[in-house]
Amino acid sequence: METEARLSCEAWVQSIDFSDTPHSEVRALRTIVLAHLTEIGALRAADRTRQAQLIETLILIRTLQTHVTALQSQQGPASGPA
Repeated sequence: METEARLSCEAWVQSIDFSDTPHSEVRALRTIVLAHLTEIGALRAADRTRQAQLIETLILIRTLQTHVTALQSQQGPASGPA
């Protein structure tokens, strides 16, 4: 009877150890996923900033093109070597 109780206790401890391992792995994976989600959020914010900068740059280029066209029309046809 004592041996049976000891074996039962050992089996219970072993089952707890087996149960703890997957729980630890799940916690580790959740931590990794959370870190990745945080990184994804930071990358999305950086992307939004770069998109805004690109739009601003394109607007400035269009404005410069408009000014160049206006200056060229004021000067008349270009006279260069023939």
